Amino acid sequence: MSMQPHAEFELWAAACEPAWRQLRAAKGRRRAQQIFAQLDPEQQWLVALWEVEAEVVNGGFSQLYCNGKGWMTPTAAIGLRELVMGDAAEVLNRAHVVGRRAYDEGGSCLDASQIDLLDEFNRPFWSLVKGLDSRVAEYLRKRVS
Repeated sequence: MSMQPHAEFELWAAACEPAWRQLRAAKGRRRAQQIFAQLDPEQQWLVALWEVEAEVVNGGFSQLYCNGKGWMTPTAAIGLRELVMGDAAEVLNRAHVVGRRAYDEGGSCLDASQIDLLDEFNRPFWSLVKGLDSRVAEYLRKRVS
């Protein structure tokens, strides 16, 4: 029996909520990264995958890095592998090589050429993460049973 898409989304959100409460209380990225590092590995990848997928689906990889959440990308890739979505993890890792370098060189945001390089990864990633909510919900249901 398949869950409704909204229910799958809610299941994933509920799994992330305890971590989000802690992360929302953080003052600044460095403190958020410290709190994130103290989460258990499963909660890390669930939250990172949520954040990365939301940023990339809504505005592309350039948005992910300009909004300062690119640091979560390696952990999100771990989650994709856990969900047997290795091709999506590989696209994520390749985008991170470009995004991290661009972010490190550019400071707080990216220039037009860096944005163009990153945005070439958008369509492949979007096509590979279709049904991600269902995969996460299936993983969470199996974990509970």
